[in-house]
Amino acid sequence: MNDRIVGLILGMNSSVLMGLVLYVSLHKPEMPLQVVDIAGVIQQEVQHVAALKLSDSQRQQRADQFSQALSKSIHEAASTFSGPILVAAAVVQGGEDRTEWVKLRMKHWISVLPQTAR
Repeated sequence: MNDRIVGLILGMNSSVLMGLVLYVSLHKPEMPLQVVDIAGVIQQEVQHVAALKLSDSQRQQRADQFSQALSKSIHEAASTFSGPILVAAAVVQGGEDRTEWVKLRMKHWISVLPQTAR
């Protein structure tokens, strides 16, 4: 696990996220913060899965694969930057059920974050 990942934010809209990044940039210029925004890939996966006719076990298997792939891609992105990293996802459109589904699917990934990033 990459110990430079300093936080994970889910369910924050993009304007608030950009405000947070600007605040950190202004108040900690010696520590530039890289944001890895995962909202787009989550949105695509949610829409794709919703369009498929999957059984519960197939849906669970796909969710596990997605969590692992997402974790790997975040770490690959993190390896290209030397400073601290904030992983964020803007609000996922598509209704409360889908947003809750995303939170549940992310539970696996959140559980393997270092303690300092929780």
